[in-house]
Amino acid sequence: MHDYEENRSFLSFSLEGEDSPDLLKRYVIRELIETERIYVDELLSILLGYRAEMDNPALSGLLPPNLRNKKEILVFLQDLEACMDTPEGVGACFLERKEHFQMYERYCQNKPRSELLWRQCSDCAFFQECQRKLEHKLSLDSYLLKPVQRLTKYQLLLKELLKCSMGCEGASELQGALTAMLDLLKSVNDSMHQVAITGY
Repeated sequence: MHDYEENRSFLSFSLEGEDSPDLLKRYVIRELIETERIYVDELLSILLGYRAEMDNPALSGLLPPNLRNKKEILVFLQDLEACMDTPEGVGACFLERKEHFQMYERYCQNKPRSELLWRQCSDCAFFQECQRKLEHKLSLDSYLLKPVQRLTKYQLLLKELLKCSMGCEGASELQGALTAMLDLLKSVNDSMHQVAITGY
C-alpha cells in the first residue's frame, strides 16, 4: 500500500514559495492525480483481493452469506491523468461524471449498515485471512472509509485549483465541478443525518 501521509504533505509543501498560477495548477493537478491513483490502487486491491478470495473454494465457507456479490467503484483516473497537460479540462472531467458521483451518496447512506455488519463479522476468519494474504496493514473497515474521505478530498483540491485558475480557460467548469461536489457533500451529510435519526 502507498504511504498516504507522504502524499498529503506534497500539496502544502509544493504550494509554499510558488506564486505562478500555472505552477500552482500543476501542483494541485499532480496532487489530485497522485491521490486518485493511490485511492484507486487501494480500492482495487480490496475489490480484487477480497473478491478473488470470495471465489476461492478453500475460503468460501468462511464468508458470511450476506456479503456475496457486493462491489461497485467509480474510477476516472485515466481521464484525470489526461488533464496533466491540459489543466483546463479537470472541471469538465468532474462534470461529465456528475451523475456517477451519486454512488458516493448511496455508499455513505449505507455506511451505518456496513459498520454494523463489520462489527458482526470483523472477527470472521475470512477477513483475517484476506488481510494476511493481501499483506494489508489496515483492516477492511479502514479501507471502506476511503470513499467517504475521497469525496471530501475532491472538493478541497477543486477549491485549490479554482483559486489559481480564476479568469483562465476552464474556470467556469471548475466552479461548476466544485459546486457539484459541495452539493453532493451537503446531500451526503443531510442523508447521513436522516439515517441517524430514522435508522434508514
